[in-house]
Amino acid sequence: MKTTEEMSTLAQKETQEQINGLVLAFREEIMAELQMASDFMSQLQARVETLSKSFKKKQEEDREQELDVRTKMKQLFEKHEELSSKLENLLGQKDSLGEHDEGGEDDLRQQYGIYPGHTHFVPVDKFCLQYLPDGHRDKGLNDMMKALADLTVSVSVIRTSPHRPRFEPNTKVSYYLYNMRGSTNLRTGSGLVQQVTMITDKLCPCHECQHSDEPKDRYWKVVIITAANVVFDNTEAFHTRCKFFYDTENSPDIVLKVQGNSFNKNMNFDFSSFSCFTCDETLGNKLEERWHLYLRLKMIVNKKYIKNASKKKIKCNSFNNKCNFIN
Repeated sequence: MKTTEEMSTLAQKETQEQINGLVLAFREEIMAELQMASDFMSQLQARVETLSKSFKKKQEEDREQELDVRTKMKQLFEKHEELSSKLENLLGQKDSLGEHDEGGEDDLRQQYGIYPGHTHFVPVDKFCLQYLPDGHRDKGLNDMMKALADLTVSVSVIRTSPHRPRFEPNTKVSYYLYNMRGSTNLRTGSGLVQQVTMITDKLCPCHECQHSDEPKDRYWKVVIITAANVVFDNTEAFHTRCKFFYDTENSPDIVLKVQGNSFNKNMNFDFSSFSCFTCDETLGNKLEERWHLYLRLKMIVNKKYIKNASKKKIKCNSFNNKCNFIN
């Protein structure tokens, strides 16, 4: 018979063999799982590489499409400018042939009797103190009128709204250009810069910046007021251009298109207002400087003539702080 010691040794040996078997099985199981994990990682890496290549290819295609779109937009913009230039040339040829445009200032004068009794006009570059009434040949008043002239703009409209009413408000008087609704003839009028604001917290919305890869973040908003019968609604405003500083025949063409949704109108008082935008620093600074100059001179002149309101030929309206000459 085996002794107790031998039996104990045998039991230990069997236990060790069992442990070794379990360890071996566990090792084989771990190795199998590691192999599966390795295979999965290889598949995952291959998938990631495939997706990465697809993504890069898609990015390249998108960049090519974006470049193509920008190129086409630039071509369309250039084509639009070319057509606009041709249209202006055609209109200029029309004027040179002695034809009259629809609703020009001459027509307004004839139809509405503007400037009755005036036999001649003085060009702004020749205007001076001697053209002011006796007793009012004041340098401040003359300077204010010069500043106001700098804020005067030529308004050109090439479309007449189909929504113009048949009659003037509360009358049976035919509304101006009612019979020309929907036409595309050029007409011109005058407007006035009502406000100039420099903006630095938004991108410039002007026509050039809208088609630029690098729009400016410093621009000027120019609010212009004119007669409602010149620019009646948004339809006409969209086809309106404003020319600045056109004092002489040799003045450079400084033209801005009306943009944005800021159109306002009051038919009872016959005025409308709209906005232009420019990121041209020379033009923006010049308009802003002239506008502030006019406001300062206007305040000085108004205060001066309010103090002399009792003088002959001056009538002051204290409600709006304006003075008018009485002929």
